[in-house]
Amino acid sequence: MKVKLSIKINELISLHKITSKLYDLNFSLLEKEEKIAVSIGLILADKFDKRYKTIQKKLDLFEAKKPISFTLDFHEAWALKKLCFELYGIGENHFEKFGIQNVLNKLDHEGC
Repeated sequence: MKVKLSIKINELISLHKITSKLYDLNFSLLEKEEKIAVSIGLILADKFDKRYKTIQKKLDLFEAKKPISFTLDFHEAWALKKLCFELYGIGENHFEKFGIQNVLNKLDHEGC
């Protein structure tokens, strides 16, 4: 089952920032379900990082308003929702937290 996720550039920036922090976690201290979510999250972090860098290179005024589409497997969407919920407090400012909350709302709307 596939989940289509259409996000804005500010939401991609928020996702990029919180998923890049997954690399700093001590994997051996996590519970079993957390390890599963983090390992899927690391794959997603690479996807978000690649797309973020691509958009950053060619970003202009017209490109910033276009939605960015991702097609995720259901397990990836589940892990993303779990990670966004758990890492919501890590957001450094209200802008990042707002972007994470928007992604959570979109994932809820998709039924994840």
